[in-house]
Amino acid sequence: MADHLLYFPGSAAARLVDQLAGNYERVPLSGSAGDEPKISGPGVFLVDSTADQLKPAVNLKARHPALEIIVLADPAALPAVPSDQVYAYLDKNVPMPLLAKTLANAFAHIRLLQEQERTKADLARLTTELQELNAIGIKLSAERDTDTLLELILTKAREITGSDAGSLYLVEEDDTGHRRLRFKLAQNDSIQV
Repeated sequence: MADHLLYFPGSAAARLVDQLAGNYERVPLSGSAGDEPKISGPGVFLVDSTADQLKPAVNLKARHPALEIIVLADPAALPAVPSDQVYAYLDKNVPMPLLAKTLANAFAHIRLLQEQERTKADLARLTTELQELNAIGIKLSAERDTDTLLELILTKAREITGSDAGSLYLVEEDDTGHRRLRFKLAQNDSIQV
Protein backbone atom coordinates (compact mmCIF):
# COMPACT_ATOMS: atom_id res chain seq x y z
CA MET A 1 0.00 0.00 0.00
CA ALA A 2 1.60 3.25 -1.16
CA ASP A 3 1.79 6.43 0.88
CA HIS A 4 -0.12 9.12 -1.03
CA LEU A 5 1.09 12.71 -0.99
CA LEU A 6 -1.69 15.00 -2.18
CA TYR A 7 -1.23 18.64 -3.21
CA PHE A 8 -2.59 21.37 -5.50
CA PRO A 9 -0.37 22.02 -8.56
CA GLY A 10 1.14 25.50 -8.73
CA SER A 11 0.99 26.02 -4.97
CA ALA A 12 3.87 26.61 -2.56
CA ALA A 13 3.17 23.09 -1.28
CA ALA A 14 3.60 21.72 -4.82
CA ARG A 15 7.05 23.30 -5.10
CA LEU A 16 8.08 21.55 -1.88
CA VAL A 17 6.61 18.26 -3.08
CA ASP A 18 8.78 18.50 -6.20
CA GLN A 19 11.91 18.83 -4.01
CA LEU A 20 10.96 16.08 -1.61
CA ALA A 21 12.74 12.76 -1.66
CA GLY A 22 10.81 9.66 -0.73
CA ASN A 23 8.73 6.87 -2.12
CA TYR A 24 5.46 8.75 -2.12
CA GLU A 25 2.77 8.37 -4.71
CA ARG A 26 2.31 12.02 -5.62
CA VAL A 27 -1.34 12.90 -6.31
CA PRO A 28 -1.94 16.38 -7.80
CA LEU A 29 -5.50 17.67 -7.39
CA SER A 30 -7.18 20.39 -9.40
CA GLY A 31 -9.66 21.27 -6.64
CA SER A 32 -12.56 21.09 -9.07
CA ALA A 33 -15.70 19.15 -8.33
CA GLY A 34 -15.39 15.51 -9.26
CA ASP A 35 -11.63 15.52 -8.72
CA GLU A 36 -11.88 12.79 -6.06
CA PRO A 37 -8.58 10.93 -5.86
CA LYS A 38 -8.42 7.14 -5.63
CA ILE A 39 -6.74 6.67 -2.25
CA SER A 40 -6.08 3.04 -1.37
CA GLY A 41 -3.72 3.68 1.51
CA PRO A 42 -2.61 6.37 3.92
CA GLY A 43 -2.38 9.89 2.59
CA VAL A 44 -1.10 13.30 3.62
CA PHE A 45 -2.53 16.43 2.01
CA LEU A 46 0.08 19.20 1.88
CA VAL A 47 -1.71 22.53 1.38
CA ASP A 48 -1.13 26.25 1.58
CA SER A 49 -3.04 28.09 4.30
CA THR A 50 -5.49 29.66 1.86
CA ALA A 51 -9.18 28.84 2.29
CA ASP A 52 -9.47 27.63 -1.33
CA GLN A 53 -6.96 24.87 -0.48
CA LEU A 54 -7.76 24.17 3.15
CA LYS A 55 -11.52 23.73 2.73
CA PRO A 56 -11.31 21.03 0.01
CA ALA A 57 -8.60 19.27 2.04
CA VAL A 58 -10.83 19.18 5.14
CA ASN A 59 -13.78 17.94 3.04
CA LEU A 60 -11.63 15.17 1.56
CA LYS A 61 -10.37 14.19 5.03
CA ALA A 62 -13.99 13.80 6.18
CA ARG A 63 -14.46 11.14 3.49
CA HIS A 64 -11.08 9.42 3.96
CA PRO A 65 -10.18 8.61 7.58
CA ALA A 66 -6.64 7.58 6.58
CA LEU A 67 -5.78 11.13 5.52
CA GLU A 68 -3.93 13.85 7.43
CA ILE A 69 -3.48 17.52 6.50
CA ILE A 70 -0.29 19.55 6.82
CA VAL A 71 -0.70 23.30 6.29
CA LEU A 72 2.12 25.56 5.09
CA ALA A 73 1.71 29.19 6.22
CA ASP A 74 3.48 32.40 7.09
CA PRO A 75 4.50 32.23 10.77
CA ALA A 76 2.39 35.33 11.48
CA ALA A 77 -0.68 33.69 9.90
CA LEU A 78 -0.55 30.51 11.98
CA PRO A 79 -3.68 30.09 14.09
CA ALA A 80 -3.48 30.59 17.84
CA VAL A 81 -5.62 27.49 18.35
CA PRO A 82 -4.87 24.64 15.92
CA SER A 83 -7.72 22.92 14.13
CA ASP A 84 -8.48 19.32 15.04
CA GLN A 85 -8.68 18.66 11.29
CA VAL A 86 -5.03 19.61 10.71
CA TYR A 87 -2.17 17.32 11.69
CA ALA A 88 0.50 20.07 11.61
CA TYR A 89 1.07 23.71 10.74
CA LEU A 90 4.51 24.49 9.31
CA ASP A 91 6.28 27.64 8.20
CA LYS A 92 5.97 27.85 4.39
CA ASN A 93 9.79 28.10 4.28
CA VAL A 94 10.20 24.87 6.25
CA PRO A 95 13.57 23.14 5.82
CA MET A 96 13.25 19.92 3.81
CA PRO A 97 14.49 17.64 6.64
CA LEU A 98 11.79 19.02 8.96
CA LEU A 99 9.11 18.58 6.30
CA ALA A 100 10.30 15.02 5.61
CA LYS A 101 10.19 14.18 9.34
CA THR A 102 6.73 15.73 9.74
CA LEU A 103 5.46 13.69 6.78
CA ALA A 104 6.96 10.50 8.23
CA ASN A 105 5.30 11.26 11.58
CA ALA A 106 1.94 11.93 9.90
CA PHE A 107 2.06 8.59 8.07
CA ALA A 108 3.07 6.83 11.31
CA HIS A 109 0.13 8.52 13.06
CA ILE A 110 -2.29 7.28 10.38
CA ARG A 111 -0.97 3.72 10.73
CA LEU A 112 -1.31 3.89 14.50
CA LEU A 113 -4.94 4.99 14.18
CA GLN A 114 -5.60 2.17 11.71
CA GLU A 115 -4.04 -0.34 14.11
CA GLN A 116 -6.23 0.98 16.92
CA GLU A 117 -9.31 0.44 14.73
CA ARG A 118 -8.22 -3.13 13.98
CA THR A 119 -7.64 -3.70 17.71
CA LYS A 120 -11.13 -2.38 18.51
CA ALA A 121 -12.63 -4.72 15.89
CA ASP A 122 -10.65 -7.67 17.29
CA LEU A 123 -11.79 -6.81 20.82
CA ALA A 124 -15.42 -6.63 19.70
CA ARG A 125 -15.08 -10.01 17.96
CA LEU A 126 -13.48 -11.58 21.04
CA THR A 127 -16.18 -10.12 23.29
CA THR A 128 -18.86 -11.64 21.06
CA GLU A 129 -17.09 -15.02 21.10
CA LEU A 130 -16.81 -14.92 24.89
CA GLN A 131 -20.51 -14.15 25.20
CA GLU A 132 -21.26 -17.08 22.87
CA LEU A 133 -19.04 -19.37 24.94
CA ASN A 134 -20.85 -18.30 28.11
CA ALA A 135 -24.19 -19.04 26.46
CA ILE A 136 -22.86 -22.44 25.38
CA GLY A 137 -21.72 -23.15 28.94
CA ILE A 138 -25.20 -22.38 30.24
CA LYS A 139 -26.78 -24.68 27.65
CA LEU A 140 -24.28 -27.44 28.41
CA SER A 141 -24.93 -27.30 32.13
CA ALA A 142 -28.69 -27.37 31.59
CA GLU A 143 -28.72 -30.34 29.17
CA ARG A 144 -29.18 -33.78 30.73
CA ASP A 145 -29.47 -35.99 27.63
CA THR A 146 -25.94 -37.20 26.74
CA ASP A 147 -26.58 -37.60 22.99
CA THR A 148 -28.13 -34.13 22.73
CA LEU A 149 -25.24 -32.75 24.80
CA LEU A 150 -22.60 -34.28 22.50
CA GLU A 151 -24.47 -33.02 19.43
CA LEU A 152 -24.53 -29.51 20.97
CA ILE A 153 -20.80 -29.66 21.83
CA LEU A 154 -19.85 -30.63 18.28
CA THR A 155 -22.18 -28.08 16.67
CA LYS A 156 -20.89 -25.19 18.80
CA ALA A 157 -17.25 -26.25 18.34
CA ARG A 158 -17.76 -26.14 14.57
CA GLU A 159 -19.45 -22.73 14.79
CA ILE A 160 -16.61 -21.27 16.84
CA THR A 161 -13.90 -22.65 14.54
CA GLY A 162 -15.83 -22.00 11.33
CA SER A 163 -15.52 -25.67 10.35
CA ASP A 164 -17.50 -27.32 7.59
CA ALA A 165 -17.36 -30.68 9.34
CA GLY A 166 -16.34 -32.28 12.59
CA SER A 167 -16.14 -35.58 14.40
CA LEU A 168 -16.40 -36.43 18.06
CA TYR A 169 -14.51 -39.27 19.70
CA LEU A 170 -14.89 -40.37 23.30
CA VAL A 171 -12.21 -41.89 25.50
CA GLU A 172 -13.69 -44.91 27.23
CA GLU A 173 -12.24 -47.25 29.80
CA ASP A 174 -13.07 -50.97 29.68
CA ASP A 175 -13.47 -53.31 32.66
CA THR A 176 -9.72 -53.98 32.79
CA GLY A 177 -8.83 -50.26 32.95
CA HIS A 178 -7.55 -49.99 29.39
CA ARG A 179 -8.48 -46.79 27.64
CA ARG A 180 -9.67 -46.72 24.06
CA LEU A 181 -10.91 -44.11 21.63
CA ARG A 182 -14.43 -44.63 20.27
CA PHE A 183 -16.03 -42.75 17.39
CA LYS A 184 -19.29 -41.21 18.57
CA LEU A 185 -20.59 -38.51 16.20
CA ALA A 186 -19.93 -36.77 12.88
CA GLN A 187 -21.35 -33.64 11.27
CA ASN A 188 -20.74 -32.37 7.76
CA ASP A 189 -22.42 -29.48 5.95
CA SER A 190 -21.14 -30.54 2.50
CA ILE A 191 -21.85 -34.28 2.54
CA GLN A 192 -24.77 -36.12 4.06
CA VAL A 193 -23.47 -38.46 6.77
